[in-house]
Amino acid sequence: TAFTPPKKSGFHNGLSGKAVVLAMRSISFGNQSFKIIAEQDLEIALKPKIIRIQVIIGLLIIILILAIGIGLLAVGYIIKPIFELSSAAHAIKNGNVAGSVKIHRDDEIGELAESFNSMTTELQSSLKNLKEEVFERSEAEKEIQKLNEGLEKRVTKRTEQLQTSNTELKKAKEAAETATEAKS
Repeated sequence: TAFTPPKKSGFHNGLSGKAVVLAMRSISFGNQSFKIIAEQDLEIALKPKIIRIQVIIGLLIIILILAIGIGLLAVGYIIKPIFELSSAAHAIKNGNVAGSVKIHRDDEIGELAESFNSMTTELQSSLKNLKEEVFERSEAEKEIQKLNEGLEKRVTKRTEQLQTSNTELKKAKEAAETATEAKS
């Protein structure tokens, strides 16, 4: 079989005409120069590299899946408590101040939850005190109104008594004047 060696090593067609990897080296013995050529089927030569690429791609896929999973867990770890705080804030905005958030963590979100719960407790206490004060004022107003009504009745009764006394005094005065005139 006639074979013309290529000028450099690399991917070529081998002796059988199939794609191969050729490696060449020139060796000199005295005046003579020889070329040593080695060939290996391209499929066999590249198999370790293909396997390595497949392993790398597999590892990259696994790493990507793990990264997505960790990312989702991290987002859930951060977003869920913030969503819970937001829901509690909306409940308070709508008048429900009885609730609190159940977030127990040793980070900034935990501190925020504690502050939120403290604020809610203070708000509940303030509202309770305000309701008690409104009730007390309402009761005081009722008492004042009763006292005013009683006072008005007493003033009316006293006015009637004074008018009666005044009328009696006028009659007595007239009787005294009449008696004084009759004596004179």
